[in-house]
Amino acid sequence: MPRAPSFLARSLEPLVGSLWMFFIVWSAILAALWLGLEQWLPAIPDRGLRAAALLVSGTGDAIWLLLAAANLYLHLAEKDGLNRARLVVAVIVASSAAIAASSAWTGYPLGAVYYTARLGPKLGPVPLGWPMLWFVVVISGRELAARIFPRASHRVLALCAGAGALLTDFNLEPIATKARLFWFWHLPGSHLPSPPLWRNYACWFLGASALAWFAREQRVGSPGRASWRPALVVIIVNFMLILGHLRAAFAG
Repeated sequence: MPRAPSFLARSLEPLVGSLWMFFIVWSAILAALWLGLEQWLPAIPDRGLRAAALLVSGTGDAIWLLLAAANLYLHLAEKDGLNRARLVVAVIVASSAAIAASSAWTGYPLGAVYYTARLGPKLGPVPLGWPMLWFVVVISGRELAARIFPRASHRVLALCAGAGALLTDFNLEPIATKARLFWFWHLPGSHLPSPPLWRNYACWFLGASALAWFAREQRVGSPGRASWRPALVVIIVNFMLILGHLRAAFAG
């Protein structure tokens, strides 16, 4: 018999709906900026409007990831409870931040990398948007795998989420390093540019798989009533990246 929605789930419904619409609207705004509107912002005649538009342009990527992460956090809280949601967030944020910080300081495991502030304010060498990106890719990727393979084991879903993270990073790297300037790869001990190393892709797959396995659901819900929204987040992220590729191709 399907489990009745909890009091927490019912109380979160209005916030979940509002945040989802905000995420969709912000995705549309960001898509317009990525497709070329951004270059026209300095030409806005009104100084106040121009300053506001440039502020949105400069912080839009980080806010977009924050909205995506907030939607997924509320989904976890509704599905598994606040304590479990907080634990999953803490583990993914801490793990991904440690990976990024170690790579920025030592070149391992991802490779020698420098993160800019385009993904939000930095705590040490790591922008706040980096762990939000990992949280989005891991949780939404796992939700998408669960929708496609509803009878799969936790291990299979985790590996599917890892594969999805790997594909997302392949899609992301040219945008992150050339179009949006989220980070730069360089040769160790120098400022000479370098392509991303194989270790970067291996870490995305293995790290995302492990974190997706840890984030496995703790309660048995009703699959038939499960929302597609959490699964759609990573699809929207990759669609945005494809728009970035199209923009780069036509601009070139």
